[in-house]
Amino acid sequence: MFTAHLDLISELKSKIPAFAYLYNKYEKLEQEIAHHEFHRKSGSDLYSSDTLIFLKQQKKELHDEIYKLLKKIQMDNNFNKLSQV
Repeated sequence: MFTAHLDLISELKSKIPAFAYLYNKYEKLEQEIAHHEFHRKSGSDLYSSDTLIFLKQQKKELHDEIYKLLKKIQMDNNFNKLSQV
C-alpha cells in the first residue's frame, strides 16, 4: 500500500506518536479484513458483509489520511532542500 514510503513511514512512526497510532490502526484493520476475507472463503466467517464493508471503508479513510500526511511531509522536505540551495 505504501511501499514507496517505507523509509519515511518508519521514521515518522519513531518520531511522531500520533502518526504511529494512525499507521498501527491501519495495519490492524488490514489484518482484520484479511482474516475475515479468509474465513468468508472457507464459509466460517461470523461477520456480515456489512461489517466487512464498514472495515474496508475505515481502512480507505485511514489510507487517504496517511497518504495526505506523507505527501505533505515529502513536499515540505523537498521545499526545505530547495531553499537551502
